[in-house]
Amino acid sequence: MSEQDDFLIGNNRLDESLLMDMSDMPAEQSAVIATGGGAILDPENIRLLRENGTLIFIDRPPERLAVTADRPLSATRALLVQRYRERYPLYRAAADAVLAAVDSREDNVQALTALWRQAAE
Repeated sequence: MSEQDDFLIGNNRLDESLLMDMSDMPAEQSAVIATGGGAILDPENIRLLRENGTLIFIDRPPERLAVTADRPLSATRALLVQRYRERYPLYRAAADAVLAAVDSREDNVQALTALWRQAAE
């Protein structure tokens, strides 16, 4: 098994464990959960997330995502684009709403807040 495989397995188990813990939260508590990109690979994770709230996919084109040497799945532009292409349909299918990310952090926050409020109605 490669280092990349170990990374994937470890992160997916951690994601599932945290999501299961979150599913025990009282309904009146609110939380924003920013999952790792691999959380949507397991249908159980999607079920747990949906059970507890609204899934908003922050859609950013791959050319605007950062290559990070310390993350095996995005260590090069080619790997990052490959993951994006593999996972994009999963992100879209799992999402209750999609935010088309822009350069302005403030604009993204305002749009995200609006989406979240719409979903809560």
